[in-house]
Amino acid sequence: MAGGRHWVAAELREPANRARVADALRRLHGITTTPGEDAAVFRRIEQLLASAARLGLGLPPGLPEHRHRLRDIEAQRASDRDRMPPGLNHNDFWLNNFLDDGERLWLLDWEFAGRGDGLYDLATTVIAAGYADEEAARLLGEYGLDRPSDRAALADMKWVVLFFEAAWSLVMDGLRGSDTSVPGGYDYRDHARRMFDRLSV
Repeated sequence: MAGGRHWVAAELREPANRARVADALRRLHGITTTPGEDAAVFRRIEQLLASAARLGLGLPPGLPEHRHRLRDIEAQRASDRDRMPPGLNHNDFWLNNFLDDGERLWLLDWEFAGRGDGLYDLATTVIAAGYADEEAARLLGEYGLDRPSDRAALADMKWVVLFFEAAWSLVMDGLRGSDTSVPGGYDYRDHARRMFDRLSV
């Protein structure tokens, strides 16, 4: 690969690029021989929350309700496995984690990859691109999901993506701190707060 580059969000909203992403994710998720637990993302959120508790970090007051909803969504998605079997998921499909060389998309940073529900990567794409509902529906259609229930499931999985981001950022704040005055510093604490706030909307 030579000359690969990251996209900006506006490029992810271009119809041709949206179709390329749908095709790339469909082929990735079609790899169903990946070993591991089917619900890797759901378990990882619980593991991150457990790590945050061990680090003595402040957990949001609505956490029991969030956990209850997370379990409900996991059960709903498990009921759709015949139609959408678990496959290889990237689980971190943000703009900084893939490159376009003009012909192919190259996925980077496989730290969170594992066997799971392909709707998680699609939900991340929708959030990263800032898709409106109609654009999100087009992405689903290009991927091969065209039922009204798929749109509701996508909305649920967007919530799961935000929950993961909140829990991950909370732990990162505990491990690295949130000093934005140093090179490479990031305000993980503020990011976690904003993500937890969005969970309650």
